[in-house]
Amino acid sequence: ARAATTPRPVAIGIAGQVAKEYDATTAASLGAGQFVLDGVIQGDAVSVGGPALGNFDSANVGQGKTITVTGQFQISGGDAFNYRVGANGLGGAGTGRGTATGAVRTITPATRVYTATPVLRDAGTPAVGLTGTVTGFKGADTLASATTGVLVWQTSATSASPGLYPVIGAGLTAVNYVLVQAPGDEVAMQVTAGS
Repeated sequence: ARAATTPRPVAIGIAGQVAKEYDATTAASLGAGQFVLDGVIQGDAVSVGGPALGNFDSANVGQGKTITVTGQFQISGGDAFNYRVGANGLGGAGTGRGTATGAVRTITPATRVYTATPVLRDAGTPAVGLTGTVTGFKGADTLASATTGVLVWQTSATSASPGLYPVIGAGLTAVNYVLVQAPGDEVAMQVTAGS
């Protein structure tokens, strides 16, 4: 009797870093050569290509996130017939549907900007009613849905001499955003000598 040789099972994986700034979506872009066949014997000529887009496990910021890519994969190489993905033999070259996963992926925080509304005050006038906006939200995110805390606008110019003073936004935290001040916030309040 002749012994039968069956194709060695392999899994499609994702190699290298995939990183993006938070954009409120799970979309992941993959470059050429980022797919690998896990389980191929060293020295065998087998390569794999696949879809350019996949999905992170969630849209939120984080490291070590999992990406899943499902679609049509192209398998090639002189030794491809010795392997199979799932129940499918690879043949000498061809395509097949499959799923690839990997977990060395990162979504970094997006930047959200506090922008103070410029204000003019006479010296000795209380600095009340300060306002501004927060911009830079992604997708359907809003101030209410993407932040926690209470937005406040504050200044050190409570009873200041004439000059330019900062108006700073504060009080918010966010998982998916870094909060920064607009450059103009440092001089958003002008205190004058008055009449």
